[in-house]
Amino acid sequence: MTMRLQHDWNAALREQKSEIWVNSGQAYGTIHCSARSDANGKRVVDFDANEGFKVEAYDQEHLRWMQISHNGQTQTFYSQNQVLNAIHGKGPVNCVDLSPLGELGVSCGNDGNLKVWEAASGNIMRNLVGHIGDLYTCQFFPSGKVVISGGSDMRLKIWSVEEGTCAAELKGHRARILGTRMIGRGRNLISHSLDGTVKLWETGSQSVVRNLLELNQPINDASIVSCSSLSSASIPPNPLEFGTDGQLVLVASEDKKISRSRYAI
Repeated sequence: MTMRLQHDWNAALREQKSEIWVNSGQAYGTIHCSARSDANGKRVVDFDANEGFKVEAYDQEHLRWMQISHNGQTQTFYSQNQVLNAIHGKGPVNCVDLSPLGELGVSCGNDGNLKVWEAASGNIMRNLVGHIGDLYTCQFFPSGKVVISGGSDMRLKIWSVEEGTCAAELKGHRARILGTRMIGRGRNLISHSLDGTVKLWETGSQSVVRNLLELNQPINDASIVSCSSLSSASIPPNPLEFGTDGQLVLVASEDKKISRSRYAI
């Protein structure tokens, strides 16, 4: 049995009195909500549900989740609009990514912190320490167990989410790193930087396979697209490349131009 709950239920809980609909597929009920102050002056909500539904628990402080039971089964609902304002401190957040299954998030910013957190609650799991200065990019590998990050220290770091340690470091850029893109499972990836280069990396050996683009302008963004009509047959095969054939790189640079690699990767 899967229950459905009114999509803006957390907004309704912020009102003094409200009603929320809930549907189990077997029954359609209403949860009557009434807010009051407890003995300590803290705001609490009382619930009165019909048709056999019952509110078992809810996030009293942030209204991020609510547990409802019906006919012996309990389901947890999470709010659709959620602000996680306790993850980073000073300065802007520059990049955020979710793991492939949506269970974990990773983010970084000008506070120099790289944080891994639970997507549902915002609870911080890891504070990955090792970079110096501002961070501009972070991304999960397809496995969801590994993260890559980069920033003003001109280094890419690969982290184990489970252990919270830096497993590898990729050096080669001469200015701040602004972004990365995975190829396949992440054995190869590209990075772009203010130094005007897009580099193709082999993560196992932590080495640069080659520079895909070298511009005289900072590269603000890069994208990889599959282009079956293109082939890298004119490029000598490299044992450090995995699944790169037919992948085209497009970049956006500071000089108001969009460029592409001269050939498929």
